[in-house]
Amino acid sequence: MDKLKLGLEIINILNEYSFEAYIVGGAVRDYIRQDTIKDVDLTTNAKPSDIKEIFSDVSMEGENYLSSRIHYKGCTFEVTTFRRDVSYIDHRHPQSIPAKTLEEDLSRRDFTMNALAMNREGKIVDLYHGIEDIKNKKIRMIGDPKIRFNEDALRVLRALDFASRFDYCLDDDILKSFVYDNVSYLKEEYIVSMIEKIARNPYPIGLKYISKYQIFRAFPFYQVVCEEAYQTKYTKHIFALFFCKHNFLPSNIKISNQEIKLAKDIAYLVRNDFNPLALYYGSLKWLKEAVELYNALKGTNLLVEDIQRRIKALPIQNSKDIDFDWSRVASKERGKVTKLLENLILNGEVENKNDALQKCLEIEE
Repeated sequence: MDKLKLGLEIINILNEYSFEAYIVGGAVRDYIRQDTIKDVDLTTNAKPSDIKEIFSDVSMEGENYLSSRIHYKGCTFEVTTFRRDVSYIDHRHPQSIPAKTLEEDLSRRDFTMNALAMNREGKIVDLYHGIEDIKNKKIRMIGDPKIRFNEDALRVLRALDFASRFDYCLDDDILKSFVYDNVSYLKEEYIVSMIEKIARNPYPIGLKYISKYQIFRAFPFYQVVCEEAYQTKYTKHIFALFFCKHNFLPSNIKISNQEIKLAKDIAYLVRNDFNPLALYYGSLKWLKEAVELYNALKGTNLLVEDIQRRIKALPIQNSKDIDFDWSRVASKERGKVTKLLENLILNGEVENKNDALQKCLEIEE
């Protein structure tokens, strides 16, 4: 069932208990944009304790933040009590208290397009001209961006995320505020997750703003990563791109071990131009991604099928294919000899035949 309709049903139930309630934020924005609506959040003057009394299946994990989750007809809805922020901790986390009106609640939100609310009749409350900004493809801050970004520095990256998700431009007041380095207040973990989102969004405008305004000047590695992704127009695996270009990743960055391994695996294939040794020793799990990155860096039009044909044409697929009499090789030497013969065969220096390999091994010794 349409999640927006279910949200309106919840509003009706709350209204029957004499509480105000509205669908708010991204769901209303996406409704205006005629996008697919994934999450539906609600705001109300009901307290979490009231919500628990009205609905049978409620999670109260966020009660201290005036928030609860209603599980209704197979869907989950985040429901927050009207609130206003009185202060912020560490340039990130608001200290909120209950508010009396929807207007107070909407005033604390970040961008005009996210400060839209919908009542049970589908009427939209638009106090900050958010609908007009959506039509004009513009991101505007509610209030002074200098102050709002200082309150919560993650809003800077949210602005860039929305810009690159929707191909919207940032208004002049937001751009002027970038002279202040609010991003330096953020933990690196926030930066990594947001950079990956921004890079993988459909449009490059977020990366363009990062490059032009040096958004990550307090984090030089991530600034370079974003600039190179924008310049190369490759945004799928940005850390693999950096590794391909520089053959290292800094040891102290906060990316996952899985992401580091992926970057190294892709770079090994790309930096070695998919030569026989790379195809034999490398991980082929990310072959498609490696080919895409190779084409982006080299300006070629290499196909995965081309590389797959190279793989099939290798003189050996694994060490068991080596035509060699191992009886003359001590067990403790077999690993070293295997590697030597693999390299000789794959490099085309010797034919994969026992006599030729035995003779070659004698020369090597």
